[in-house]
Amino acid sequence: MKKKSLLIVLISLVGVCVMAQERYVIRGNVCNEDGQPMVGANIYIYGTIDGCMCDTFGHFSFETSLKGEATLKCTFVGYTDYVEKITIPVYKDVSIKMKPQSFTLDNVDIVASSFSFGQTEKIKSIKPLDVVMSGNSCGDIFASLHALPGVQTVGENRKLHVRGGESSENQVFINGMHVLQPYDAEPSNTVTRSRFSPFLFKGINFSLGGYDSEYGQALSSVLPMETTDVQTHDKFGLNFSPLSMAAGGTKSLRASSLSFNVEYLDLKLYDKLFPGKYEWDKPFRKISGEVQHKVEPLSSCSIKTYIGFDHTELGYNIPFSLFNANERKLGMTENNMYINSVCRLNFSRGWGFFAGVAESWLRNVVDGAMIANDEYVERKVETHLKARISKNFAGRYKLTFGAEDYIRSYKKSSNVNDYKNVLGMDYNSFGAFIVNLLKINSDFFLKASLRMENKVGENGVFFMPRTSISYIPNKCLQMSLLYGRYSQIIGDDFNIYGSYIENQSFSSHYVVSFQYKLPSTTVRLESYLKQYSHLPLFEDNKITLNGKGKSYGVDFFLEDSSISDNLTTTLSYSYNHTRRRYLEYVDDVQPQYATAHNLAVSLKYNIPQIKCILGLSENIASGRPYTNPAEVGKLQYLTKPYFSTGINVSYLASPSVIIYASVTNLFDRHNVFNYNYIKNPGADSGYIRKSVESSRDRFFYIGIFISLKKSHAYEISNF
Repeated sequence: MKKKSLLIVLISLVGVCVMAQERYVIRGNVCNEDGQPMVGANIYIYGTIDGCMCDTFGHFSFETSLKGEATLKCTFVGYTDYVEKITIPVYKDVSIKMKPQSFTLDNVDIVASSFSFGQTEKIKSIKPLDVVMSGNSCGDIFASLHALPGVQTVGENRKLHVRGGESSENQVFINGMHVLQPYDAEPSNTVTRSRFSPFLFKGINFSLGGYDSEYGQALSSVLPMETTDVQTHDKFGLNFSPLSMAAGGTKSLRASSLSFNVEYLDLKLYDKLFPGKYEWDKPFRKISGEVQHKVEPLSSCSIKTYIGFDHTELGYNIPFSLFNANERKLGMTENNMYINSVCRLNFSRGWGFFAGVAESWLRNVVDGAMIANDEYVERKVETHLKARISKNFAGRYKLTFGAEDYIRSYKKSSNVNDYKNVLGMDYNSFGAFIVNLLKINSDFFLKASLRMENKVGENGVFFMPRTSISYIPNKCLQMSLLYGRYSQIIGDDFNIYGSYIENQSFSSHYVVSFQYKLPSTTVRLESYLKQYSHLPLFEDNKITLNGKGKSYGVDFFLEDSSISDNLTTTLSYSYNHTRRRYLEYVDDVQPQYATAHNLAVSLKYNIPQIKCILGLSENIASGRPYTNPAEVGKLQYLTKPYFSTGINVSYLASPSVIIYASVTNLFDRHNVFNYNYIKNPGADSGYIRKSVESSRDRFFYIGIFISLKKSHAYEISNF
């Protein structure tokens, strides 16, 4: 009955939101300076999903419900973007002439081993929703990145594991400043999500390897995200689902804007409608808030300040079993706060300056972790300071140099059977970097950088060179070679138990990249090699840094919309071979989280007549290794392959309402990620085992996004 009631409410909302809109035709033609038609050029109304591609004669024609002033934009690979202010419905039957784009350091985009989202306004995109409205993402930024090559499927938590690396080897940055804890609280075998609203960001640049020396403390990958700029008009929006309710808005001020967003998420209703595998005593519940102030006192100066806070509670019953002798209620309470403030200045003659400070606080309390009534408390604090200066010399040479400092505090306490134990440490890590970007000639670009790091108070100084050379003869073709050496302080859980002269792990990246891009097709092929050293290793009943590892593979990516203007197909495949001496594994083994083969296929079909976007996705991964204690060795077997089919629909019910629905693991595939065995074998010398699975196999998500101001729902970014 409850399911039917929920469905009736949603259908009613859809019916209320559908409104008849008067349509206006925008038409004309696009050509180059020689008068040749620009076949396949994208032309659209900026900030909307209204637009089309030019036909074989360079003609375009599309409809829009907008009236009055608007911005028309036309883009084509290798040409400067055409932007014009127009008045609807007056604008029609016009000719647009595109100019070739000259390559300088300011407009060249070296894409080797990185993927960008949201930084360009593509036709038929719904920003920022198109970043997260993909199959199997359920509206989460990190989950949407699993459709990229090089990202491995770890289905029990869905954290980012890149090219054979641990999730902790990926670091997240907002406006260039480090985020200590980007994930929500994470009970075992439960999918974790990003702490940040997807509407906070205007651009995401995910680098899978070979990133330059500005970014440190990351062995595998970095995820820099840039927040939106000063808004020129007021916004207010709502979004809600059976899981959550959220509201946010922006007040435009003189040369500045003030934004806020609040969200309440509670899985209680969802768990009643669709019970999972856990007996929840306190279903996952989170309340969060975000505030951002942006000011541009001068055209050459911008200051952004962001404050985010979230409080999470959850608890579930762990019954007595062969695998859990201590029947108990496990509870978790987590508080996070993140403050970020940055200033950017652009001076004359190509000079630029950046300064920022970020503060992160994390406090996590776990009850009943091992036995009833025990308590574990973890506290982390980080201050990140950073400054850099850049100088562009006539568009042929760009110099960037800067320094940063990570000041960290870690404290861990436990109370088990009235026995209290407290461990803690304070340290800071200083880094300096220099980046040289040189345009050798019209086709070749060289980036050479160097990073130095030192743990303050110790003698060890580490130098890490990084370089890349790219061949870019035009906007279609790009080939690159990359090398870089990287370091990262070992996890606090290890660092707290010992003192190391060199408390950092290291990795070296070698990447060969090829990309060919047409207006409707992108093909990318990359091969890589990663070598690890000084990894944490348990040997002789102590933690050493004698671990090592190697990871190599091939990534393939294809995105195509040539079959139809309304159909976009994406395919990504990754092969990875990785072996490590790491933690409790004293021999070279494939890590338990690693998968050799990963395939992600997605289809997105736009139906402009009814303002609807349909999506279908399929994620496949080979089995993961596990250990059978009845056999000699470690991690000798593989689980069955992973399969997950996702569907989603985005419906523009009106210019101010979007309805989004998705289902992950549509066919309720029972995926197993590992096995737990009882400690002692039975009478027949066999070991009883229990599969490690996600807390839910299938997940439903329905979201309604409403704009209550004049802005459209696809501009619902409250920031």
